[in-house]
Amino acid sequence: MFIFPAPTQQTIKDLLPVFEMFNGLCIGYHIDIMDGLFVPSTQGSMELVNQFPQYTDNQLWIHLMVHNPQEYIEQLTIPEESIITFHYEAVELDEAEYCAQLIKQKNMRPSLAINPNTPLSGPLCLINEFDHFLIMAVQPGTSGQPFIQKTTTRLKELDIYRKTQNSHLSLAVDGGITQDIIPTLQSLHVDHASVTSGIFNTPNPAASFKLLQQKKESF
Repeated sequence: MFIFPAPTQQTIKDLLPVFEMFNGLCIGYHIDIMDGLFVPSTQGSMELVNQFPQYTDNQLWIHLMVHNPQEYIEQLTIPEESIITFHYEAVELDEAEYCAQLIKQKNMRPSLAINPNTPLSGPLCLINEFDHFLIMAVQPGTSGQPFIQKTTTRLKELDIYRKTQNSHLSLAVDGGITQDIIPTLQSLHVDHASVTSGIFNTPNPAASFKLLQQKKESF
């Protein structure tokens, strides 16, 4: 499992200390974009995201919590192999397929986020378009929420699904991840974890990241 720090700073100036701290520690960064429509909060911009490659070679994982993901995807100029996540709940099925194709045309990896109360049956209908599911362990849009325990049941279902179907689906989790949660995610073969509060709402973010890594490696 790879742990992606998810900084919330809104300017390159404020992000520079993050890059200095984590570029040599983590595999990549999880960056949230919120439009104030799909979720109540606003955060980030495509202009900011597109500047990231000037300051880091780490992988970028962009999480679009927006009402119209196509508009944002079309503006992306970040490196190939970036992960681009948008929400199942934000689009119709045909729109989800179209957005996935747009992402693939940029040689990036399409990822589908699924909110806590959304049945898994709908997203699984799109399994031919996506090989990366982001399971939300909190309601999207607000950092600092506790991990919703039923998330583990959903992850178990998806882990069983990919084993029985011989699927290459990657599983990711976002929200409420602490040191105590890491062993559970490891046991469920989660591939990617996004962490904001558990890293950045601590006195020493780099040390907190290392502790999460140690917890993962000791499992």
